[in-house]
Amino acid sequence: SSATLGNPALSFLEEFAGVYLESHSHIDGFGTIFRSFPSEALDANNCLVPAFALFSRDIQSPDDPLLLMQLIREFHLSLEAFLQDFVAGLINGYVALVTRGGLLPECNAQNVLYRIDSAGHVTGIYIRDMEDLWKDLTLREHLSLDTACVEYHTIRATSDHDYFQRRSFLYDFKLGEYLITPLLRVAAAAFDVPEVDLRDQARLIG
Repeated sequence: SSATLGNPALSFLEEFAGVYLESHSHIDGFGTIFRSFPSEALDANNCLVPAFALFSRDIQSPDDPLLLMQLIREFHLSLEAFLQDFVAGLINGYVALVTRGGLLPECNAQNVLYRIDSAGHVTGIYIRDMEDLWKDLTLREHLSLDTACVEYHTIRATSDHDYFQRRSFLYDFKLGEYLITPLLRVAAAAFDVPEVDLRDQARLIG
């Protein structure tokens, strides 16, 4: 379901069904989640790329440049276009989810997918695995939003001693160190600029 948050827009992959099978040989059994893909993500002019694929080595061709570097070079992306497409949309969408909905998604490199068009530009960003979405009940109360949430992955300032640490873990580590930092590292090499300069520019977003 689309949430027009940030530019490019940040959306979720809708989870419409799940299956769980008990197992006599495994304590927890087995389960799977089924997700739908929006039609605009499957047309001929766009492809979906998991975030980790942008800065991971291709095991079939380990000597090839990283995918993000190939995109920057092949489509002559500017530094400004990179920051807007791959960084700003994600950060602004995350901040909007937190400040408007009291929701903290786990934007790690596996859960985020970029929709990239035939010109190398990001036309959408998707989050999958809604089981890892945290609900900040303190913030939802402040926003006058419903707090009748499943207890799993909820936090409240008055009852959770690690309230601020949990928020920092999701933003500073999962989104920052686990996803944005590797993107900036590749971009710094592609544009031949100090990585610290890109970090400073990223900190101004949001």
